[in-house]
Amino acid sequence: MHPADLPHPDAPHHAIPLGGGLWRGPAPESEEARARAAEMGWRAEQVLSDGSWAWRVLKPPFVAPHASRIPASDGPVARAAWIVGRLNRARAAYATPFPAAPRWLAILNLTPDSFSDGGELLAANGALDRGALLTRARVLQQQGATALDLGAESTRPGAQEVCAKRQLEVLEPALEALLPLGLPLCVDTRNARVAAACLDAGATMINDVSGLDHDAEMAPLLASRACLAILMHTRGDPAHMSERADYRHLLGEVADELAQRVHRGMEAGMSRMQIVLDPGIGFAKNA
Repeated sequence: MHPADLPHPDAPHHAIPLGGGLWRGPAPESEEARARAAEMGWRAEQVLSDGSWAWRVLKPPFVAPHASRIPASDGPVARAAWIVGRLNRARAAYATPFPAAPRWLAILNLTPDSFSDGGELLAANGALDRGALLTRARVLQQQGATALDLGAESTRPGAQEVCAKRQLEVLEPALEALLPLGLPLCVDTRNARVAAACLDAGATMINDVSGLDHDAEMAPLLASRACLAILMHTRGDPAHMSERADYRHLLGEVADELAQRVHRGMEAGMSRMQIVLDPGIGFAKNA
């Protein structure tokens, strides 16, 4: 069973490795649940700063309990089985080999103000510079890019929202220009109207840096189109996200909040196989 298929996927304290043989997991909440978890092969060792616990596996190799053996009723036995299920599935997922080679998603910002290449692909009047776009895209393709990511709204810290009409004024001609290259095209947008128009124009992937938080229509759209979807972790909008870089357990809280985004997408009909997760370095994070 995949971790996202466990009961209560939106509940906090998802399992991640802590190092030294320890794993973060939910709190046992009672001595009986703690004892039952130990019988199932996991010892609760200490509480962590965000209320989760550090757990240690006692009986490797383990056998993950089948979903049908996780009691549906509340109580210490049910909680212990649910925690052990979450820990076992996470441990199995981390033991799964990664793909043989990475795939590179190269970024082309069609904006005047993005922090990296803002303004480089636009003409003086703000229209798309097709020649500059194609030159840059071909260089990226030669350097090994396996897909191109196009964005027409800067999400740098402090950036303001860009309307759908303005985004499409540069995205639609960009997609038309780049389709002959034969690379998959991804569109970076938080706006469902923009995403729909770009998928109609030939894009095959949507990169939502809000993680489905910005537009209530985005998850149903992505579910209906069954396209690949990147869901990024952030907090708040770009204008205010820097004020929300406050964590008690950074990696754990990022994992929990990404799990909530996955749950939201699946509730709307998305398949977990279409979801790619992005931890959002620089978004509601500081050094």
